[in-house]
Amino acid sequence: MVIFVGGIHGSGKGTLCKKISSQTGIPHFIASVVLKWSEVSPNLQNKNVVDIPETQNRLLLGLEKLKEKHQSYILDGHFCLFNKDGDVEKISVEVFEKIYPNFIVLVSANSDKITARLKARDNVKYSELILKQMQKIEQEYSKQVAQELKIPYFQVIDENLIELLTAITN
Repeated sequence: MVIFVGGIHGSGKGTLCKKISSQTGIPHFIASVVLKWSEVSPNLQNKNVVDIPETQNRLLLGLEKLKEKHQSYILDGHFCLFNKDGDVEKISVEVFEKIYPNFIVLVSANSDKITARLKARDNVKYSELILKQMQKIEQEYSKQVAQELKIPYFQVIDENLIELLTAITN
């Protein structure tokens, strides 16, 4: 079983994934660690991705190794990224087909919270308008991906996990 948990930077994906993992025993992996973002970008706070298809290929190769060791896992990632020009770009549906998730989960939060988290974590002040736009695109696109893959979709706001945990454990 693969649970794909997406959301924009600072939305609370990591915190949510840790809670799901601790309550279910399913291991949690972060896409940027799996694809070795530190080898792609010398500045780990840099959110702009020069070559999105290449980073997604790196992710898929890393996931192949994980699949050998883990039958089930939670993958913490994104539906959209900032490209090299700082514009929001969707990750192709083909990537999600290859990840082959059983569940799609979108984590959302208030843009004020996200802005504060990113400032505290990365010491970068993002425009609230850009973060709101990215979150809107992620919400629409994550639903589309789930529909195209014909898999269950959950949106988690402010860490309300009851419905999601019920689906995962049944």
